[in-house]
Amino acid sequence: MPVSMQQFEKEVTLLKEVAKKNPVDVQPLPPVVHNEKKGLFGVKNAHAELIELINMIYEEGFKYDDGTVAIPFGILFQCYSVINNRVVGLLGKARKYGFVYFKGEMLYQVKDDHKPIMLMKPIEVIRKELSGIN
Repeated sequence: MPVSMQQFEKEVTLLKEVAKKNPVDVQPLPPVVHNEKKGLFGVKNAHAELIELINMIYEEGFKYDDGTVAIPFGILFQCYSVINNRVVGLLGKARKYGFVYFKGEMLYQVKDDHKPIMLMKPIEVIRKELSGIN
């Protein structure tokens, strides 16, 4: 169900307020263990996927004067699912590490297409945090 840009911006404004009042319980990124090649590869690969997702949100999303970047889930799903069919799982992981915010526990295609996905930090900060592992 498409929504107007005005309605989307209203939802983004509300999401900013909710994110400030109810922060997600953020976990630190897993450490890189250099003596475990399989574990290191898994962490690097997971972080590479997160960087790719965050970059997609930043490049395709709407940018606001206050630095906020947000994208409707439906647009993100259409753009990113061509690259990776695990977009919903990656969004959950990105939220767990404090990179993105969205309402609800799970997002569903079509039903939640209008819901905004918002970056919680400036893109440069996210890239720096994730690049230390890649």
